[in-house]
Amino acid sequence: MKNEPRTFTAKIPCGGGEHEVTITLPEQGNPEIFSPCRDLPETARKLSKSDCLDHLYERVVGALLRHEDRKIAIEALVKIGEPAVEPLIEALRDRDWEVRWAAAYALGKIGKPAVEPLIEALRDRDGKVRRAAADALGAIGDARAVEPLIEALRDRDWEVREAAVNALGKIAVEALRKLMMQIAQIIRRITEGRGVMR
Repeated sequence: MKNEPRTFTAKIPCGGGEHEVTITLPEQGNPEIFSPCRDLPETARKLSKSDCLDHLYERVVGALLRHEDRKIAIEALVKIGEPAVEPLIEALRDRDWEVRWAAAYALGKIGKPAVEPLIEALRDRDGKVRRAAADALGAIGDARAVEPLIEALRDRDWEVREAAVNALGKIAVEALRKLMMQIAQIIRRITEGRGVMR
């Protein structure tokens, strides 16, 4: 029996004010985001200066990062996936450390689509952003981050250097795990008589 989709609300800015959007998290697939502005005729949207539909993901991401239920908010951000990456990168600059942490954590969970923006964030002028980016890259474990993280070992901020060391360690462990799996497969094929030693 499948679990019922979970639904919750979040407030987002729109037309100089704010209103609630409904976010539904299915067991699989992308979350569904409903704004009441979607049902308004175009003329009514113009009169009310509604602009949320043009910036829906950006504003929903911002609202989720400040949602009281951090666990379900991060789950929604991860399910949104790639469209959430750029707003989450921007959120790494937020003054609230809890928002920065949530953004970095969500980016780490989103995985490969976040790698390139996070590598760029390693060069951010804010040390807290660089540190959060290094943490997220370590969580993703993508080899593309190795060289940028090695460069980050020379960062002027010791916390960034420490985060880069930890991230490189996680990537090395993941690379070693994959190598061991490949070796195990080769040995199994040889043992089963399907491989030939040369």
